[in-house]
Amino acid sequence: MIKMRSFLFLFFFSILHVSRVSSQEGLFEGLEEEEDEDVQPRTDVEIRSINDTHVFDVSRDVEYYIKFEISQELKEIYEQDPDKHIFQVNFAAINAKTTTPLDVTVRQFTRIISFQLPNVKRVDGELVYKSQTKSVDFCPVSDIDQNSTVLMTLTSSSKKPIKVTVRVLIKGKNADWKIKEAEAFESKTTITPAITRIRYFQTDLISSRYINVKVNTREGSDCLCSLVSIQQPHCPFHDSIGSAMRFGMWSTMLNSTTIIVDSEDYKNGFIIVLVAAATDDLCHIVDPQNRCSVYNVNVTDPRKKVHIRVEGNSSRPIYVYAILTILACYGGIAGLTIAISVINFKYNYHDFEKIKGAIDMYTQAGREKLNQISENFVRKMSEHHVLEGYHIADGLQKALESTNLSPQRVVKDEEKKENVDIAMKIEADVSNRVSKFIDDKSVEEKLDEIGKTKEEKQTLEVENGGARKDDDTDAEVDEKPIEPVAYSRIATVVELQENFNEDEIDKIDDKKKLRLKTDLRVSDLSMKIHDPTRTKSIYQKSELYLGISLLISIFYSLPVLQMVFSFSHSQRVTGNQDICYYNDLCRRPAAPFRDFNHVFSNLGYMVFGALFMFLVLLKKYKYQSFLKHNKTIQENSYGVPQQYGLYFSMGLALFMEGIMSGSYHICPTNVTFQFDTTFMYLLSILMFLKIYQIRHADVSANAVTVFFGLGISLILETISIFYHGPIFWGFFCTAYMIVIVVATIHSYNIGIVRYDYKILYNVGKILVLEVHKILKREPGHSILPRVRSRLMCLVVMASVNLTLCLYFGISGTSGASNYLLAIYILNLGMYFTYYCIMKIMHGEHINKVSTLYSTLSLICVVPALYFFTQKEKNSEVSPSESRMMNTDCIFLDFFDGHDIWHFLGGSGLFFSFLTILTIDEDVKYKKRENLYVF
Repeated sequence: MIKMRSFLFLFFFSILHVSRVSSQEGLFEGLEEEEDEDVQPRTDVEIRSINDTHVFDVSRDVEYYIKFEISQELKEIYEQDPDKHIFQVNFAAINAKTTTPLDVTVRQFTRIISFQLPNVKRVDGELVYKSQTKSVDFCPVSDIDQNSTVLMTLTSSSKKPIKVTVRVLIKGKNADWKIKEAEAFESKTTITPAITRIRYFQTDLISSRYINVKVNTREGSDCLCSLVSIQQPHCPFHDSIGSAMRFGMWSTMLNSTTIIVDSEDYKNGFIIVLVAAATDDLCHIVDPQNRCSVYNVNVTDPRKKVHIRVEGNSSRPIYVYAILTILACYGGIAGLTIAISVINFKYNYHDFEKIKGAIDMYTQAGREKLNQISENFVRKMSEHHVLEGYHIADGLQKALESTNLSPQRVVKDEEKKENVDIAMKIEADVSNRVSKFIDDKSVEEKLDEIGKTKEEKQTLEVENGGARKDDDTDAEVDEKPIEPVAYSRIATVVELQENFNEDEIDKIDDKKKLRLKTDLRVSDLSMKIHDPTRTKSIYQKSELYLGISLLISIFYSLPVLQMVFSFSHSQRVTGNQDICYYNDLCRRPAAPFRDFNHVFSNLGYMVFGALFMFLVLLKKYKYQSFLKHNKTIQENSYGVPQQYGLYFSMGLALFMEGIMSGSYHICPTNVTFQFDTTFMYLLSILMFLKIYQIRHADVSANAVTVFFGLGISLILETISIFYHGPIFWGFFCTAYMIVIVVATIHSYNIGIVRYDYKILYNVGKILVLEVHKILKREPGHSILPRVRSRLMCLVVMASVNLTLCLYFGISGTSGASNYLLAIYILNLGMYFTYYCIMKIMHGEHINKVSTLYSTLSLICVVPALYFFTQKEKNSEVSPSESRMMNTDCIFLDFFDGHDIWHFLGGSGLFFSFLTILTIDEDVKYKKRENLYVF
């Protein structure tokens, strides 16, 4: 009865397949056989057994309709096994030809598959792949019974019989898996463009919510671009490239790929579908060395041997331990730096130069020194009187007598403050009485000046910005000064007036005259800070940086967050794992973050940015509090100018770098990479500007100009993402050279020459004058003048910048992002090194705290740069190529090398900030007019 029903089923099945798949007319070129439409093929209906190999001869004269049934013995075995099973059908037609192929139709339940043998693939009319075999996997079946059958038709238009080998197998759903270790399962298989494979996996076998599905190419395998798809465990599943890309999760693969499955989305398990493509088009290979044609030489039927491993992603204790460990490190660094700052940011009233000198007057040595000064005044000024009826010596003597203190009197601790105030009054009285001869210099220096000859005075006055007429002296200064031989400097006022027309140079006031001195002092370039008429200029050079940074941060971050979350959502919804470039071997998902560990590792930037702003605020508060309680100390008289706007901007930029880098890692792509680098550019620029501003307060860059330049850099970076050919690099290098020339002119000129269309010509004339001085040898002198260090620094930095730009342009570097970041960091490093060297050369030193911070910065930065160069992915190539670079976690089983780059890079930047913040703590007690500009 069963056989009769099977025969009737086959009869009706044959009627449904009268219209079968025919050969394509385009393949009939050079036919060796001609089809006779009058010939009617004989139809053989057969019933065959499963798990056995069967051979059929198919031609235009004979076609087969076959039903594969399970034997009674196997049926009883499978009925006792509640596990699901998979039907696999294998075909081989060795002598089938492309002109007269074998047409095959296979049906199991509701799924029908049709194909031809040989399986061929042509590109532009050229045959690129041909296979005489085919293997198909069907859906897992829960119950094996008499209805568990496979129906098949075999037809062909070939005159010669085609020998077809067919075998239908039943495999347990877990039969191909081997347990290697706790909650780790492995399987091996082989795929070709004609052979697809599936593996069924139950998610309850692994306790972790997230499951890693790793697929790697085995040794000795041919190269084939493949597609790995994760689908729901129900029929029909999709094993063609087109359908697999529309259902479930999928990613392209060359040598390896990893897909992280959320078990919440696949509670009943999932099917792993492996499909191979005949060409490389699916993988969009960028690097020619990765093309499969390079490896598959003389291979007509490539086969890809793969290894599949399914394991848990990471456990909850690992998440907790990794997060708490990093937070503890951040807490330790915060506690250490706050403690050091509280101790370091202290101001001792008695250590200021003026106060210390006043206190020295109460010692025996101090009073003897003052008496010696009085005697020198008497000797050198015997013919000059300061005021009517008074001699210089009289003034000094009265100042000493007004103290009512004897040399033997010892100052007690409780009287210290009162006596210091008395000493301040003494010094003020002395300063007023000799103001005609002492101009904010030490008494010893002025005594030496009093004894100078007429020619020596002329030379000194020229070095200080031009000839100065003294109302209390009868001496006249020659119009043409005598050039000093020992030093070289910018052209003097007289030389500028001789070489320029009135409309070619700004009206030089007394403040700008000071900028022409051989040895500029910090006081010469910090006059605007406390000038009520220049508050706008100072605001634009300091506080405005923070305001613009805050606005940019808000308006820049909003679209960035929208974009990256949109990309991440698209990847989740479409299942296309090629949208975002992850290091899937070390990706730890959590909540809405598909790559939580790389997002979390950016927390350090935010923590250190906020901490640095707090430390700057602490320093500002302690300094202003000290000035409030010590009104005799004038803020504009000691140390380098205290401007905090750039410091706060640096802290905010570091904080925003954490947000932007974290945003990038939500969905890393070639487009979103610019979000990661934007604030890195800004950090490098702000650090450079702050070092320059420390001793160039009046001429430092305007915030609007700086951010406009940053905007131009971002525009060029965006263009380079889509086009970075010779035309781009030619334009980029030209624009960059102009920027370098303008920046160099500004630093060299210090605002002396008017900024107009003649700026290059005018500054060039000044440069020629200076070079002439450098090379000029005065009669009787064998030593050439020294070249100004500032000029040497500018020449070296400009040369390095132009050389690197030309190198990157000629080499055709893909994109400008890495170049801009490299050159900004290099400029920062060069200028910071120059600054430290000049401090030491001018008798200053690097204090211990700053040395500590700089050492910690180097300890962090050097290994950070190493990990930065060790790429775990590359968004400039295809996703399948990028996955070949993926690496496992190396720290706490949670973080990879890029995470370590985040940790060390953020720490290194933080310690670099603190180095800049404290680098001039050694001169905070010194008079500003004694600090050199460099």
